[in-house]
Amino acid sequence: MPHPPQRIARSLTRFGRPPPLTKPLKRNWRTRLPIPHTPIVGREAAPCRLEEHYHATLADNAMYMTYIHESGPRPPPRDIRLKYDPANPYSRFRRNPQVGGDKMGTKPPPPDSPANVTEKGAGKHGVSGVKLVHGKKSVGGWIRPGIPVGAKVELQGAPMYEFIAQLTEFVLPRLKDFGGVLLPPPGASGRSPSAVSGVVSMGLPPAAMQYFPQIEVNVDAYPKMYGMHIHFVTNATGTGAENRARALVSGLQARPPPPQKAPAGAASKKAAPKDSKAKAAKKAALQGAHGHSARKERFSVSFHRPKTLRLARAPKYPRKSIPHAPRMDQFRTIVSPLNTESAMKKIEEHNTLVFIVDIKSNKRQIKDAVKKLYDVQAAKVNTLIRPDGKKKAYVRLTADHDALDVANKIGFI
Repeated sequence: MPHPPQRIARSLTRFGRPPPLTKPLKRNWRTRLPIPHTPIVGREAAPCRLEEHYHATLADNAMYMTYIHESGPRPPPRDIRLKYDPANPYSRFRRNPQVGGDKMGTKPPPPDSPANVTEKGAGKHGVSGVKLVHGKKSVGGWIRPGIPVGAKVELQGAPMYEFIAQLTEFVLPRLKDFGGVLLPPPGASGRSPSAVSGVVSMGLPPAAMQYFPQIEVNVDAYPKMYGMHIHFVTNATGTGAENRARALVSGLQARPPPPQKAPAGAASKKAAPKDSKAKAAKKAALQGAHGHSARKERFSVSFHRPKTLRLARAPKYPRKSIPHAPRMDQFRTIVSPLNTESAMKKIEEHNTLVFIVDIKSNKRQIKDAVKKLYDVQAAKVNTLIRPDGKKKAYVRLTADHDALDVANKIGFI
């Protein structure tokens, strides 16, 4: 027989009340989240073995192997920045920003919600333990669907040692094509930007991502793998900084490059018999000249004839005994001046002379002809073809010449 509704409601109110709290929980002033009384350990309690190896053994050995004594005394330390003193009249009305830049006007970081986490950063999130979010809520217009977007993660401290330990213990030994962190060529300069930076770079193919323990346990959750570039950034600078950085990386148990093998044909060339050339010639003669036909690779859609030798002309005698006189001299260029009403207006108002010129003359020839005939300098020349087929030129003189005086000198006014 079911209980009546009154008895059910009374039983819920009796046992549904939470127990009273004897000690209230504190809240984090940054995240505004409650802090539990008992500390919760999210990661393994045991320290990283690689971190202990670095601090106990590798740091001293690397310092002993790569330390270079400085030549001369060290520069004096920088002065301590004076603090803001409101009592000082020289700094009372002076704005003194804090060290590290002004924090005024900076926006808070976006929230860590699944909506703004990039899909391609899922593998990096699983490997490094760092959640990737967009740098801004409103990204630029150049980001569109289908455009590749990279993700950058910077690891320091304990996550860095854990990542390097997983890389050297689980991933690199299982890569068949990985030849180690290659050294620079012997002829490389020790003062190049890469040699003095103290950064060792390497790359992992997309197939290497599945060897990380975090991804290997659930490979189906990552439908597509993406590779990564790894940069070991050290504080080594100066000449030979890259070599010191590589010594440090090799101490982290990164696999060195394999020894170079001799080419396969070296031993056979030494043991070749004396009659090898004769046998090769005999084989080629039996096979014939048309045994192999190779197609020529074409990288253009045009077919050109081969380039042949073309010698420059070197005549034994001139084809013309006497050069022809200038066909367009100043007397042929200038036919006659114009003294119409519109031409006189140009002379008075615009300091411009008007001429009838040869139909085949150009502006440069007209300017030179005016200079030679009337000894005046033209600033600009404009030409047009009249309806009767003749060519008219407007010659504007420079400021040091008066068009009216030049017209009187010519004698057409």
